[in-house]
Amino acid sequence: MELMKRLSQYARSAGVFVSSVESSHPYVSATLRKVGLSRPFKPTPAAIKAYGAVIAENVARIDRLPTKYRKEARELIWSYVMKGYDASGLARELPDRFGIAPDRAKLIARSQCNMARAVINNADRMQMGIKEALWHHDARCGIRSHVALNGRRYVLEQGASLDGKRLWPGREPACNCSSTDINASDEE
Repeated sequence: MELMKRLSQYARSAGVFVSSVESSHPYVSATLRKVGLSRPFKPTPAAIKAYGAVIAENVARIDRLPTKYRKEARELIWSYVMKGYDASGLARELPDRFGIAPDRAKLIARSQCNMARAVINNADRMQMGIKEALWHHDARCGIRSHVALNGRRYVLEQGASLDGKRLWPGREPACNCSSTDINASDEE
């Protein structure tokens, strides 16, 4: 029994490592997929529904994107997210479609894919019956207040509370924070 528990913890750690590499370096995702270190992207219906509910909000966060382009941007971002968080492909297409500078397009693509990943992963976790997670602050996170959340447990459905606001790792632009599941079986 102890061996199975340890193997389960190692497998979870390896999964967290691959996920953190994928989320912090979205351009590495294709390479990880090629060598078989990435799980195939198959979002559940619940995850698709959850992402569909927030994509308009995510696109609205893109500074200086005229309102007339938001619907087209939503459709474009949706298609690249559903291809498996293809941030590099999205970054190549944004300048052509909307005249966005290439460096800014990379930031937007990475941010949109990270925010989508956060929503989809959270929905998948809740569907699997996971109720809580542990917040991990990333040093590259562009939001300084997230340092206070490092190591804090939070309920997946509610998010972590900070200054009266509910937050989830990776749900804000420039946030590179992540989280790990807290399973009831781990605490026994």
